[in-house]
Amino acid sequence: MRHLWSLGVEEQFYWFFPLLPYFLLRRKNVIRLNQKLLIYLAVIAVTSLSLCIALSNGFDFGYFLGSRLAFHLEFLGHLGIYPYDHWPQKVAFFSAPTRFWEILTGALLALSKLTSQNIKSYQFRIFKLVGWTGILVPIFLLKTSMKFPGFLAVIPVLSTAALLYCGCDVRTRFSFVDSKVMRFFGDISYSWYLWHWPLIVFLPRIFPTFALMKFVAALLSVIPAYGSFRLIEQRFRTHSKAGKKNIASISTFAIVPLTLSLLIASSGVNFIKSDLLPKYEKSFALKNDCASVKFKENWAASCNFGTSGSGFRAAIVGDSHAGAASDAVFEVVNEFGGELLVAPASSCPFLLNIKLDDLICEQLNKDRASAITNFKPQVVYLANDYLFLLSRESVNLGDVTDHFRQTLQWFSDIGISTIVQGQVPTCEYDMSVLNKVLKHSMRCLNKESSKTAAYEISRVLKSIADAFTNTNFVDPLPIICPDSECEPFIGQMSIFEGRTHLTVTANKLLKPEIEEVVHRLISQVAP
Repeated sequence: MRHLWSLGVEEQFYWFFPLLPYFLLRRKNVIRLNQKLLIYLAVIAVTSLSLCIALSNGFDFGYFLGSRLAFHLEFLGHLGIYPYDHWPQKVAFFSAPTRFWEILTGALLALSKLTSQNIKSYQFRIFKLVGWTGILVPIFLLKTSMKFPGFLAVIPVLSTAALLYCGCDVRTRFSFVDSKVMRFFGDISYSWYLWHWPLIVFLPRIFPTFALMKFVAALLSVIPAYGSFRLIEQRFRTHSKAGKKNIASISTFAIVPLTLSLLIASSGVNFIKSDLLPKYEKSFALKNDCASVKFKENWAASCNFGTSGSGFRAAIVGDSHAGAASDAVFEVVNEFGGELLVAPASSCPFLLNIKLDDLICEQLNKDRASAITNFKPQVVYLANDYLFLLSRESVNLGDVTDHFRQTLQWFSDIGISTIVQGQVPTCEYDMSVLNKVLKHSMRCLNKESSKTAAYEISRVLKSIADAFTNTNFVDPLPIICPDSECEPFIGQMSIFEGRTHLTVTANKLLKPEIEEVVHRLISQVAP
């Protein structure tokens, strides 16, 4: 439950905050305690905000992959802070030191004892207007691509402080804000926050055909939120003793999540292991720890398989789709007594010079190109998920086709023949509790739109590949989507692993075509 991070930040603050007044009270001059506390808290808040802004903008303080600092601070990896994968932005968002300034703003406002007695009514109205504007406008203007929290978080924080400053003045109270309804939702707001996300995530998975399930889940979460507020939060605040009846009520809130979890586990949710989904065989790349060379050192030396020095060499490269296809490709190469270099990387397609806003992936593509040059294969099998690549904000179809053409041209220039795997369609399972009994009622909900998208991108890629005499195109669509239908099963064979990958068994359906192409290419280069 990652949404509990904010609760963790608050609890860490409440452990830290009382220590500062405690140590200040030990000094002789207690009269100036409030003034000193204000200064210390202001310094801490500014430091926290500065750190937040620096990390939000990607400042890594020298802690990056391959740096001396990363070598000496290897233990940070055990804390989830890895020297790659945009760690500064993640730490800026989730860590306590970078978010303390937001809570300290409220503490500074309370300790400053600002008075509203000498401020005129129209000035209060300005504060109110600015406060509400600063809270509501960002809801519609903030985008996921923006660097948050950083400077952007200052706007809602100061706007909230402005409303808190004005809230105690009777001249500026709004009847709607002070109504019983708003006070009710204000009281349960944090409990509602903690309860709403699990229900929004899981209930639509249990009832996938109900279009408004997320909205209903948000409303239903008010019920456990109110219960936990009354039976847990208020009792801890008032230190009231809980009798047998109250203990039973509190226990209910421990049973509800457990029951919900068991229901989800038996409903066949596709991102949770369950006995509804088939037990997929691990791919060749995964079994040999070569499924994601993005995070593996010395991968080029340890991911060579087959008969070394045989004279016939091949390589498979791409993102996780290359890893999924590694079994079929290795079996073909092994049949011809060859050697195979396995170089897939999850979420890192192999397209030369493409900009992905992922420096690690861009560097890895250079490393993989260098490894292929040194390995000198006669054939390279290229498999990428181009639909996933196009889902990135920084990438469009023109980028994909341009860099795809550059990649094929590079293979051609260095004398390597290429086998390009076409786009695999996606499959959103229609799963519910009933599918526990009716397993074969599962269908790809998006089979028409997904096949159309896969067909279109494959058509574009094939037209580019056909322009190169040493490039062959293997299209999975006619094989895994026979009779113009994409289904999760062909007979008793499971086709999709998750929603975007083919299973090992389904990939082996492509083996005869791959085998034919490799045999033809070997015959062409044979003396």
